[in-house]
Amino acid sequence: MNGWLLAQLPRAMNANPLVQAFVDAAEHTGDSIRAELDALEYQLDPDLASPEMLAYLAGWLGFPLDRLDDPTFHRPLLRALGRLLAYRGTKRAVAELLAELTGGPVTVTDGGGVWGPGETVPAENLTVRAELSRTGPVSRDRLAGIVRRELPIGATLDLVGPAGSRTGEG
Repeated sequence: MNGWLLAQLPRAMNANPLVQAFVDAAEHTGDSIRAELDALEYQLDPDLASPEMLAYLAGWLGFPLDRLDDPTFHRPLLRALGRLLAYRGTKRAVAELLAELTGGPVTVTDGGGVWGPGETVPAENLTVRAELSRTGPVSRDRLAGIVRRELPIGATLDLVGPAGSRTGEG
């Protein structure tokens, strides 16, 4: 795109070799910046971003990626985290995040809720129970580690996998 900046100068400045050299250097710098900006929308899309950018995006969401994970696992994780950001720490977020990561239905129960005046408030229960129909490509221990980051402070996790096996506690 040589000449795009030079063409915007007044004719008298455009004729000066020193100004031309300075503007040419500015054009080269500007071209590299424009190329980066043109590609920015692709770098913010978890399906298209480079692995390095995925780690950066995860940091924006407050969720550092585990370098031991298969990089193809990071993309669905980031999609789910971004979509569920407004619901972080809720039953809905835990259920949808696990469903995205396991590829199967998930049932989540917790002791949280809202009670009005005069309603009986149940005994405190800070355990979140997630029942998985399958674990998908991720180990139950890794799933438990991911979900624990999304739980409210003080809550514990009871992650029940297929065939009733448990992982998680605390």
